Amino acid sequence: MKLPKFNKLYVFIFSAFFFGVFGVFLGATTFAEQFVGTPESGKTSRLTEIYELLKDEGVGSDSSGEWGDWGAVMNRIRGVAGETVSGPTNCPTGMIPVPPGNGGTGFCVDKYEAKQSGSAAVSVAAGTPWVSITQYDARTACEASGKHLITEREWLQIAKNVEQVGWNWSGGTAGSGQMSDGHSDSTPGNSLAASTDDDPCSGTGQTCNITTWNSQRRTYQLSNGEYVWDFGGNVWDRVDGFTYESYPYANNWSVWVACNTPDGICGNTLATNDQRYGGNTTALRALRRGGNWSSGTNAGAFAMSLTYVPSYADSGMGFRCAW
Repeated sequence: MKLPKFNKLYVFIFSAFFFGVFGVFLGATTFAEQFVGTPESGKTSRLTEIYELLKDEGVGSDSSGEWGDWGAVMNRIRGVAGETVSGPTNCPTGMIPVPPGNGGTGFCVDKYEAKQSGSAAVSVAAGTPWVSITQYDARTACEASGKHLITEREWLQIAKNVEQVGWNWSGGTAGSGQMSDGHSDSTPGNSLAASTDDDPCSGTGQTCNITTWNSQRRTYQLSNGEYVWDFGGNVWDRVDGFTYESYPYANNWSVWVACNTPDGICGNTLATNDQRYGGNTTALRALRRGGNWSSGTNAGAFAMSLTYVPSYADSGMGFRCAW
């Protein structure tokens, strides 16, 4: 479940939660809250007021989560507080939580590029990605699974998150060296299945692991410790976005190079990741991101191509869903 935009409320929740837990030491009875969910004093506590607000808005749950049963009030408040840091705690099977950031709230995303199960898209490690599908049909396949095709805003929220995690960089700290490209060197010259044990170089013929970086490493680590597969390389991922007259892109295709204009062509380093990279067009084109097995150094979390119309499909282009 996605959270509404309660940025100021989140700050209030954390503050109230802190003072509620330590209120007994401060002697502030109106902040006190029993673990069974009712105020110790005869007054309505701040935590109860927050609980009622969250409940009225349909945010959080009274049921116990991974932290154990603290009572209805504390279950809901602690659950929402956790989601504001690490992302949703109730992602469907095969999906991982994405922390809030880059102007967006937390959401869930497929850990793996979509695989076909009848008419529905599923996120599993086994099998090669579902390809040769139009953008329109990718939308439908995500909807058949109760999800939606990942949006441009959601994609960039993930890209900006992994950009700040040192594990993804050759130098071991954010901005040091370059981020990995994913399976993109045409060895082998096809898409790959994922590994169930998060072996980041699985199938590439390269050697890397949790501690050893490689440009062909197929996973990015999020700030909450989750891993997302093939966010760069393997197959292009369709994104639910288009160019159109009031939102055109007009920049020539190129390799990753430094950019001097806001709409320039750029690449997989901290200095250039915020820039754009793609095709030279203001006509209707569907967005696709990440690169595929033959994109070389053009692949990566920030790679974007504007070559094809939404109805085009080929074997190097797949998709992933969000929720």
